[in-house]
Amino acid sequence: MVQLFFRKSFLSLSLSAALLVVGFYPMTCKAWILAAFIFFCVESTYTLHRLAKFKLNLLLPEDNLWMKQNRPLVLFLFLLSSAMIILFFFLAELQNSSSAKVYFALLCFLVVGYVVPFPMINLRNIPFVKSITVTLAWTILIIVFPTSFLAFQTALFLPMLILFLILALLGDWRDKDHDSVKLRTFPQVFSAQSTQLILSVLLFTDILISFYLLEGSKLISMSIGIGVLSIYCYFILFKLKHLNPDIVLMIIAVSAIILRTLGIH
Repeated sequence: MVQLFFRKSFLSLSLSAALLVVGFYPMTCKAWILAAFIFFCVESTYTLHRLAKFKLNLLLPEDNLWMKQNRPLVLFLFLLSSAMIILFFFLAELQNSSSAKVYFALLCFLVVGYVVPFPMINLRNIPFVKSITVTLAWTILIIVFPTSFLAFQTALFLPMLILFLILALLGDWRDKDHDSVKLRTFPQVFSAQSTQLILSVLLFTDILISFYLLEGSKLISMSIGIGVLSIYCYFILFKLKHLNPDIVLMIIAVSAIILRTLGIH
C-alpha cells in the first residue's frame, strides 16, 4: 500500500529530481535547500496534473480508481507541496535574484500551459509540443534554474536536454493509445519504425555528447543511466508498455552521489 502510494503520488519522481541537483552540484547547504525546492516543484506540478485529469475523467481505469480512493490525501499533498514551494523559495532567497524570478516565471508558464485544461492556452493541444514542453520544463528546472543560485553546469545542458527529450518521447509512446488524437504526439504522427529510429539517434547522440563534454562522476553516472535507458527503450518499444523509464533519473542521481562520496569528481 505504501509502495503503491509512493509510486502513484510522484514522490519517487520528485525525489529523483532533488537528488539530481545534489549529485550534480557541490553538496552545500544551498544545494540541499534548492533540492528541496525542486522536489516540491515536481510534486506539486505532477499532482496538479493528476487532479486535473481526474476532474476531466481522462485517467486510465487503474489510476482513476486509485484517485477515488485517495483523492483527499492527494489534494492535501498538492496543497502542502505548493506551500513548501513558497517557503523554500524564500529560504533560498531566490526572490533576491532577477534571473531566478525570470526562470521561475517561465516554469510557471510552461506548467500552467501544460496542465490547465483550457483549450486556448493548453500547450498539450499544439501538435508535437507536448514532449517539447516537458523537455524544456525539466531542463530549466534541473540545469538552468540552479544557475541563479549555484555555479552553472554548462557541460550538463545538452546531455540532460536530450535525456529529458528521450524520456518525454517514451512517455508519449506509452500513452499513444490513450492520448487524444488531437495531441498529435510524435508516436501518433510517425510510424513505429520512425519513432524507434528517432529514439535510437537521440540515444546515440547523447552518448557521443556525454563522452565529449562530461568527465568524472558525471560521465560515469550518465553512462550508467543511458545504458539502463537503452534497455528500457527496447522493452517499451518491443516488449512491454508498463515500465517506468523515469527510474533512470534516480539511477543517474544516486550513482553520481555515490561516485562523488568516493572522491570521483
